[in-house]
Amino acid sequence: MWARFSDVATRNPHAWLRTKQTALEIRTLEGCLACGSRALAPAAMRYEWQGTRFPAARCRDCGMLFLRVQPVGESLARMYSAGYFEQEDRKSTRL
Repeated sequence: MWARFSDVATRNPHAWLRTKQTALEIRTLEGCLACGSRALAPAAMRYEWQGTRFPAARCRDCGMLFLRVQPVGESLARMYSAGYFEQEDRKSTRL
């Protein structure tokens, strides 16, 4: 059994993963969705999920705080599946 595992692991070092991990589909906002201003400043906060960082920004005109890089489509559905709402350790990171 171990010999076969070794052969598989040599050919594909990620073979032990139960689910295929794919790149997240994201969008980067160039302006504030609240007021439309393009005057954005980096905020000292970000959200992290499975090694992907989503930095926050603050609109210099209206003060809105939001994730400048955001998951979309299927990525958003994966992040906020039922399991997300069942866990207690959801955290954002202050920089």
